[in-house]
Amino acid sequence: MELALRLAEPRDAARIVALIRECYAGTYADPSGLDVAELSRRLTRRETIYSLAEAGGRLVGQVALERRAPGLYMHCRAVVAEDWRGQRLLERLSVPLLGPVARELGAQLVLGQSITQHVFTQRYNLGAGFVPLGLLLGLYPGSRPRGIDASEEAASVVLMGLPLAAAWEPRFPQLPAGELGAQARATYRALGITTLSARRGPAARLEVEVLRAGDHTHLRLVEGRREGSLDLVERLLEPAALAWIDVPLASGAAPAWLERLEGLGFVFGALVPLAGARGEDVLRMQRCLRPVTREGVRVLDELRPLRDRTLSAAREAARLRLEV
Repeated sequence: MELALRLAEPRDAARIVALIRECYAGTYADPSGLDVAELSRRLTRRETIYSLAEAGGRLVGQVALERRAPGLYMHCRAVVAEDWRGQRLLERLSVPLLGPVARELGAQLVLGQSITQHVFTQRYNLGAGFVPLGLLLGLYPGSRPRGIDASEEAASVVLMGLPLAAAWEPRFPQLPAGELGAQARATYRALGITTLSARRGPAARLEVEVLRAGDHTHLRLVEGRREGSLDLVERLLEPAALAWIDVPLASGAAPAWLERLEGLGFVFGALVPLAGARGEDVLRMQRCLRPVTREGVRVLDELRPLRDRTLSAAREAARLRLEV
C-alpha cells in the first residue's frame, strides 16, 4: 500500500489524538497531548509541528517537534500503528522535522526522550546523532503502549539532545567539584560546547519557581530578589514521588545549591542547555522515590554506563537519607 508523508494541518488534530489513544489504550502519560482543541491551536501557531504518514486514507504514523524555549525543541509524541512497525517509519517521518523544519524554526538543540521500556527509540536517536544528556528515573508510571513488553515499574527515559547550532557560544558554567561537575563537563564536550572557567562574582539570589506540583513536582531556580530556602523546597516536595529541580549553571549560586540538593537526596538527572528561565543551561537534579530496578531500565549496551552510574548514585543517596 502506498505511503504518503506530509506535515499536519490544524484540522488533523482529532486524527492525531485518535492514533495516540489507539496505541496507548488509556495509558498515555501526558494528558496535554490528548486535548484536540489545544493541539489544533498549537498547530495553528506552529508551536507543535507534526509529521504524518497515511496509507489508504488511514493515519499510521506520526511524530512531533514541539517548542520548549527559544532555540530549544522537543522531538516527541512518536506513535506508529502496530501493523506498520519495523519499517523505519519513525526515521522517515523525522527527516523533515530534524532538517528543513528545524532550520526554519531556528532550532539550536532538539531534545529526544528514549523510553527504557524498549530500545528502538534509543537506537534511532543515537543513529540520528543525538547525544545522551542524562537518565531521568521513574518518569512514566502506568504507561503501557500496545505491542511493547512493558515493565511493571514506572518507565524511565534517556534524555538526548541533537545539537543543530552552527557554532555554540562558549559557556562559563559554575560547576562543583566531584561527580556532578565531571558529568556536566563530559556532556558539554559530547555536544561540542566549550566550557571556560570564570572568576566567580557575587552569588545571585535564586528563587524557587514551581513548574509543576503534585506526585511529580518540577521546580526551577531563577534569579530573583529573595534567596530560596531549603525549607520551602522540602515543603513543596513533600507529596512528590518524583522531583526535579533545574539549577541554572551560569549562576554563582549554583555550586552551593547543588551541594544542598545532594544533601536532600538529589542526584544528576540531565544537563539541558537553553532550558532555564532566561535561556540558561540547567543541571536537572532528580530524586525518584518510585521503585526503579536495573532490570526495568532497559538500555542499549552503549548506554549501560549511564544507567549504572545513575542508579548507583540514586541508591547511595537514598541510603544516606535513611541514615540521617
